[in-house]
Amino acid sequence: MIIRIAALSIFLGLFPAAFAEKKVVVLGFDGADHQIVEEMMAAGQLPNLTRLKEIGSYAPLMPTNPPQTPVSWSTFATGLNPGRTGIFDFIKRQSGTYTPDFALRGETTRQLMLGTRNRVFFPAAAFLIVAGLLFLFLRKRTNSLKLGAPLVFGGLALYGVYFVFANWIPESVPAAYMVRQGKPMWTILEEQGKTAAVIRLPVTFPAQPLNGEMVAGLAVPDIRGTVGKPSIFTNDPEWQPSDNQFSIEIARLEGAGPYETQLLGPPNKLFYNAQDAEKARLEGLDYDQPRDFHKPFQLRVADGKVIAAIDGTEYAFEPKQWSPWIEFKYRVNPVITLRGAGRFYLDYLNGDRFKLYLTPVHLHPSNPLPLSWPPDLAQKVWDKEPYKTMGWALDTWSIGNGLMDEDHFLTDVKNTVDRYEAMMEDFLADNDRDLFIQVFSFTDRVAHVLWRYWDEGHPLYDPEKGPKYQEAIRDSYRRMDELVGKAMNMVDLNEVVFLVCSDHGFSSWRHQFSYNTWLVKNGYMKLKRNVLGESMVLDDLENRSTPLDYVDWSQTKAYAMGLGMIFINLEGREPEGSVKPEEYDALCRQLREDLTAFVDEKTGLKPIREVYLRDDIYNRYDEEVTPDLRAATAKDYRVSWETTLGGMPADLTEPNLRNWSGDHCSNDPRDVRGILFSSVPMNTDAPHMADLCPSILHVLGVSHDIDMDGKPLFDP
Repeated sequence: MIIRIAALSIFLGLFPAAFAEKKVVVLGFDGADHQIVEEMMAAGQLPNLTRLKEIGSYAPLMPTNPPQTPVSWSTFATGLNPGRTGIFDFIKRQSGTYTPDFALRGETTRQLMLGTRNRVFFPAAAFLIVAGLLFLFLRKRTNSLKLGAPLVFGGLALYGVYFVFANWIPESVPAAYMVRQGKPMWTILEEQGKTAAVIRLPVTFPAQPLNGEMVAGLAVPDIRGTVGKPSIFTNDPEWQPSDNQFSIEIARLEGAGPYETQLLGPPNKLFYNAQDAEKARLEGLDYDQPRDFHKPFQLRVADGKVIAAIDGTEYAFEPKQWSPWIEFKYRVNPVITLRGAGRFYLDYLNGDRFKLYLTPVHLHPSNPLPLSWPPDLAQKVWDKEPYKTMGWALDTWSIGNGLMDEDHFLTDVKNTVDRYEAMMEDFLADNDRDLFIQVFSFTDRVAHVLWRYWDEGHPLYDPEKGPKYQEAIRDSYRRMDELVGKAMNMVDLNEVVFLVCSDHGFSSWRHQFSYNTWLVKNGYMKLKRNVLGESMVLDDLENRSTPLDYVDWSQTKAYAMGLGMIFINLEGREPEGSVKPEEYDALCRQLREDLTAFVDEKTGLKPIREVYLRDDIYNRYDEEVTPDLRAATAKDYRVSWETTLGGMPADLTEPNLRNWSGDHCSNDPRDVRGILFSSVPMNTDAPHMADLCPSILHVLGVSHDIDMDGKPLFDP
């Protein structure tokens, strides 16, 4: 009878007994492209991945639609399509507005201790404690000290504690919350007594409680609360940046040294109030709260080095060398100090002229933000050796804008990957978790900024540099293969199902296509004034300012933002909706027809490969937040940066002349497939990203009642 029940359970997929004693190790490599992997395996350049394929299986992996990092990894974690995870892009609409905003973390506040009651409870408690102790100490005395001293000193304690809480202790503090919907696999494991270690998987900030460990990945911010803002300090008047769309901080140092300048610090979200500051300004009064806590420091040139004096300590920088990690203390007030950390790189020193680079200031693990689980894990990892806490760890902004060169970028890649590799070794050495996941991002970031050398048809291709940096892309895949080999050698493949996957592949970005400009020129969007061609930078999102502010919404039918999202200006949903619900379906179909028919006169090509209605790709979704259409660009095209931020360039299409030259975000997923290797055979040669979560749970012998969009890839 028991045998029959077990057999029936296996048949129904409720009890995957063949894998019940197995563990799972997953190494993820962001952006690893199936075509490059297959070509390099055929050439014998990826021996460890080839061995893994021979042991088990390999197939190109279909990413989510859209094929973007946060979208795909959210589906990986939950087994749900983007309509159900609620993650569609790096960008989202700000609720109740037409304003773009960052999509990957929610920001709120949480009460500190007793909140508004802090100023009453703690001073009163201090008074009672001090007065009570003094009264007990003096109780045998008969003079006036018996009553007077406790009252006096208790009163002083009351005033002192009240002053501290009224001036130096906030009633609430910033907090982050998880925006991804759906139950992730590690929570399902925890509910059934199994363990997991999840290391730098995207969309894991804030780090979530689990039965095991988590080191948060994307979208851990820098200390400014942004995706990453490096700084460049220079006294060279001849150095002129050609572009700064990513809003990199450039500090111009005038005159002769020493130079007084500052390190970017955290915004004053504890005490600064913009309305109070504006009111004080209008009334001609002082407002004593700074908007930001930047840190003054000094730079000078001496003995062929650039010297930085920070908090009484001097650091000497030599050309083409990285400094060690330097910790920065930002003193908010006498009782609150925030900490950050960064590394300097002296790009050049010619005579007394120099250009000094500083990484974004990373959050120090001592700050009260959930960088890990348990909460002290990030500090323990840091104490062993500092690491980049930011989710987007590699600086693609500086090289993307041409502000720093390829060699600077590649040394940053090496340093960063070295530390994450050591982290992998430390966690795998314990080898006591049922599930281990770690994601490396360097394969994606290298491709983004060096693809102009890979694609010899790219407008920025340089035949002199091409061979060198084509090899740099291959080197990133060789490094991936080395990491796979090291991890494979640390586990017993008889006890572990070993998976290697990527969230998407890559394509060239030769041409930009501006969706909002197309909507204007084709009558779907009307403007109150001509803002076509007004340039935008990343900081415009923080300033809540875009050309969409000048749209005549009463005559506008659709608008675009992010990396391919198109929204209908629907009555009853949008703030100034003009499209009636009964017009919705016909308008969506017309937009699809017109967009896919459009031909770029400059190239003779169609920029749009496919336009997907949301019902085409998502079986369930929230109608209030899900894009109405998803326009997928053809190979060699990508939606323009300006469109992403809500902008409208003057030209419909233009060549991409920025170093950020490879992409995938707005492509059709069929054109940018990733990779999936497994140490056991798969039951299909066409796996989808949504299949990974149910497959991992299947191997671990974990049942669940969630209607996932994927299916197990492994037979019992």
